[in-house]
Amino acid sequence: MGLVKVIKNKAYFKRYQVKLRRRREGKTDYYARKRLTVQDKNKYNTPKYRLIVRLTNKDVVAQLAYSKIEGDVVVASAYSHELPRYGLKAGLTNYAAAYATGLLLARRHLKAIGLDSTYKGHEELTGEDYNVEEEGDRAPFKAVLDIGLARTTTGSKIFAVMKGVADGGINVPHSENRFFGFDQEAKEYNAEAHRDRILGKHVADYMSLLKEEDEDRYKRQFSKFLTNGMNAENLVSTYQKAHASIRADPSPAAKKAAKPGKRHTAKRLTYDERKQRVADKKALLLQLKEQQEMTELPKVLDEAPGSSKEPSFFSNLYENLNQNPYFNAGAGLAGIGIAMSFLRRTAQISNTYFRRRFMITLQVNNEDAAYPWLLDFINKRSATQTRNLSANTVVHQAESGKTELSISFLPGHGTHFFVHDYRWIKVERQREKQVIQRDGVRTPFETVTLTTLGSDVKFFKRMLEHSAKEAIDNAETGLVIYQAVGPQWVRFGVPRKKRDIESVVLDGKICEQLLQDFQEFIGSAEWYADRGVPYRRGYLFYGPPGTGKSSFISALASHFGYSVCLLSLSERTLDDDRLNHLLNTAPPNSVVILEDIDAAFVSREDPMSNHPAYQGLSRVTFSGLLNALDGVACAEERITFMTTNYVERLDPALIRPGRVDRKQYFGNATDGMLRKMFARFYRQPSDSELAEQFVQLVSEHKKELSPASIQGHFLMHKQDPRGALDNIKNMFRSV
Repeated sequence: MGLVKVIKNKAYFKRYQVKLRRRREGKTDYYARKRLTVQDKNKYNTPKYRLIVRLTNKDVVAQLAYSKIEGDVVVASAYSHELPRYGLKAGLTNYAAAYATGLLLARRHLKAIGLDSTYKGHEELTGEDYNVEEEGDRAPFKAVLDIGLARTTTGSKIFAVMKGVADGGINVPHSENRFFGFDQEAKEYNAEAHRDRILGKHVADYMSLLKEEDEDRYKRQFSKFLTNGMNAENLVSTYQKAHASIRADPSPAAKKAAKPGKRHTAKRLTYDERKQRVADKKALLLQLKEQQEMTELPKVLDEAPGSSKEPSFFSNLYENLNQNPYFNAGAGLAGIGIAMSFLRRTAQISNTYFRRRFMITLQVNNEDAAYPWLLDFINKRSATQTRNLSANTVVHQAESGKTELSISFLPGHGTHFFVHDYRWIKVERQREKQVIQRDGVRTPFETVTLTTLGSDVKFFKRMLEHSAKEAIDNAETGLVIYQAVGPQWVRFGVPRKKRDIESVVLDGKICEQLLQDFQEFIGSAEWYADRGVPYRRGYLFYGPPGTGKSSFISALASHFGYSVCLLSLSERTLDDDRLNHLLNTAPPNSVVILEDIDAAFVSREDPMSNHPAYQGLSRVTFSGLLNALDGVACAEERITFMTTNYVERLDPALIRPGRVDRKQYFGNATDGMLRKMFARFYRQPSDSELAEQFVQLVSEHKKELSPASIQGHFLMHKQDPRGALDNIKNMFRSV
């Protein structure tokens, strides 16, 4: 016995289910449907007519129907796709089309039952609420609106159909509070607004507005309207003409005879037809057999009787196999397969031999420094042929100081071709599943394989040198800052604009002496190597705060094209091993800055060494720092700058020669520095009268000022040197 689904529609079930599916789904209220479809006490056996309105994405459907036990009986129907007969060839689902569909249904049905001349409806469209009144011997046709599952929203197109039916002469009980133009708050009905809606004035207004704002969009959105000659100027009159045409001839169009569909099954044969088909097949087979016997008879007659030469076993086998169609077909396919396999293997061997003897290949992965240079080099020479690209965005700082983005394209993953030195080169860029760690970032492992004709390996060497030269020439000209992240140096932000060495004003010839010392060191690598002296240089800049120590280091690095590596000894995660590793792996052409070195360590001879304020500052030991600066495992070609505000706190072992090769004091502003700063900031000669007045006013206060405080005062009066002189007292108040 099969399984039977239990419908829990009994009261004793724990989860009670009502009987009917649409009632369980909350779609149909059968009590309301009974009141809508059934006459009270079946009076005079007259049906209860319903005006059924349904809206779809492409059509508006209006029907007059009544109910029977077998189902609904439709007595009249009208559709919006019939409106092109009356001049409405576009906009068949809008509000105006819904009204026209309702008007067409009413006039069509009244004409069918002979009431079209008695009940003409509301012929002059005013938008006012209209109810059909009884005239003559026959009562008006009455129908009740059936909206199905649609929502009764004020201004819905369903009520536009109902308005059209009512204006057409059919009595549909309704009120005006669901028509467009009814104000729910004021409880007032605007008939003129409803009339404009019925005549499509809202569409015409939107067409005019869109045409003024965006004509291209107007042509796209209303292309069907414009193709059929409907525009903002004649749209209202078009709907009025359509209403008149509907009243003149509402009858449905004659249906065309349906074409017979294509048969997908063979026609059923009768008994006599099947019998005749069998007889025809037998006659055809007999005819073919007779023809075969007639062709074999001459061969038998030609053979001499009593011949002693018997056919051999192999000749009989060959003849039998040759006459066998299945063997011939199989042998042919096998032969073709063997030939294709042989040709494929020959092509593989030939290709391998040709690549080994007459082609060279170069493979570069993304762990190599030349990888990005090579991709950029390839892209510049294959930009017109390559269609598979990947983006590369570089952030840099312009000369104005504004951060800018530079977007370039690199060859994407796949195969590319380009020409270099009159040679075609095949490029294959591949991405592997494995991942590599670079600058703390996990990146997929990639390779680029270059293949070209020839046997000269120097061709690829020249190409790599060319790409490297282009990359260096196009490198960023800003000051690159590096920061220690884990065991590696990582770029910190975007490259800064290079600072002019003359922007840092120092006393006397300090600037020239330091420039000369730095220049002499970077050009003396061979001298250091010949004499066995470690090729390292250490600088100690000390002095009061704000005297330009860090600024001068940045300007010095910018002047010689060096990068800057910032290292804080007070970092909580820094230990001896990591410090030694970072100092020995600094990027090439860079200087390492250890700022405020006194904040990390104190003098071992100072009685304050055991003060609680100096306990637990860092995990770096003093001996670890000394070994990192001047130990056995120290790297060559390293330049280290240390800055401090309190040189007396530093241990003598830290600042001895070998670790600190040059000490330079940076003091507060002197008269000469004041004069240079004023002249440079306000673009005036150093011996100008205003510069001399500024120096004199500062000297009268007999108080030393740092260059940073003076620059801050100048910034308060950027374009007003006289204001800087008049408000000089404010500078001393802030000190």
